[in-house]
Amino acid sequence: MNERKWNYPLYLIPHGGGYASIVAPETHRGSDQLLAVFTSDELVTTFMETVGITANPFVLNNDREFAWMLRRLHDPVTRVTFDPSPEK
Repeated sequence: MNERKWNYPLYLIPHGGGYASIVAPETHRGSDQLLAVFTSDELVTTFMETVGITANPFVLNNDREFAWMLRRLHDPVTRVTFDPSPEK
């Protein structure tokens, strides 16, 4: 089994009753989306400013909180991406 270590905190962007996601770049279909997870305050702030989202980032402080979020993913957002580029 592969074990991964994350550095906390991680950040999510509240948006539209959930959290910001992006269309999976390999599919270009709106039905395949990735939860946008950010590894620093600077990266989440830059992304929000670039795409025009005004919110207070949601902070995940540990493995338990991150696992809680991952268990709640459902269609169309079924995967995550770290530090996505803020392209419009």
